[in-house]
Amino acid sequence: MTTSQTDRADERSIDDSGRALPRARWWRDGFRPLLARLHFFIGVFVGPFILIAAVTGLMYAATPAIEQIVYRDTLTVAPSGSPLPLAQQVSAAQEAQVDGTLIEVRPATRPDDVTRVTFSTESDPADRDLTVFINPYSGEVTNTLPTFGEWLPVRSWFDDLHRTLFLGDIGRLYSELAASWLWVLAASGLSIWIFRRVRKGRRRTLVIPTRRAKGRARLMGWHGALGVWLALGMIFLSATGLTWSQYAGTNVGNLREALDWTTPSAAAALPENTEVPEIPEQELPAALERAAESARDEGLDGIIKIVPAESGEAWTVSQAQRSWPEKQDSISVDPATGEVLS
Repeated sequence: MTTSQTDRADERSIDDSGRALPRARWWRDGFRPLLARLHFFIGVFVGPFILIAAVTGLMYAATPAIEQIVYRDTLTVAPSGSPLPLAQQVSAAQEAQVDGTLIEVRPATRPDDVTRVTFSTESDPADRDLTVFINPYSGEVTNTLPTFGEWLPVRSWFDDLHRTLFLGDIGRLYSELAASWLWVLAASGLSIWIFRRVRKGRRRTLVIPTRRAKGRARLMGWHGALGVWLALGMIFLSATGLTWSQYAGTNVGNLREALDWTTPSAAAALPENTEVPEIPEQELPAALERAAESARDEGLDGIIKIVPAESGEAWTVSQAQRSWPEKQDSISVDPATGEVLS
């Protein structure tokens, strides 16, 4: 056997009797069955996750509208005259929640909005805070609810269902593992289906199932064609879902920091030779109002959040509207004077 013949034989798979198989037979008798079994078992493992993630994801996407219905009396008020000064609104929230540490304020932006004043309390879970909702016209408390960032209990409930299936760390690990294998499920299915259609000269049925088939062939035709249409979405969901996961998401976050792809933020440290005395609790409302006025003067429109910092650090005022990338500006403010530092 010549060298070229040996090379060609080496490129082929070997059957049980030691004979070299043609490449087509190597795919049919060797790799394809392995890929089919892999596709099947991954489907069994990932299937429940796909169903639950799809249903809960759709429900989660609808939560902003659901919140407006469930918490209508909490989130909206009837405009009546001019709003009270922000300092007076914050004071009303402090009187309603005296055992917490004020960590964030979101002033009302529209005439029918409420002001949100968030406190950190020892009685709440580590990832939950307590938000007091204030009528900006009367200073009355419309409600007090546990929140996760800006999320109200309804959205937090759907988020926990979507991420952990209410199974704690076990559910979260299962969701992350299933999402990690979702793209493998899509890629393996595409490989099997495309090779089969091309080999049989039926390229048209790649994306359109044949109507003449019956029984199992008809079922597989629909399975394959739908899989082609859904594969790109499955890969996209796998990639985007992992960015929010516990372990893969942490790695993605580290990569973004290494590549400097994070959202710029204002510096919290004060300039050198700048001394800011600690703001007493009774003076916090006035300091918050100064910070809000400075932010509006700097052009920070829409929803903003004011985050008080520790003594000796600047306060941060940032836009909190995530729907548009340009609504991500932030400034650092001297809480004692309202001067914009950066």
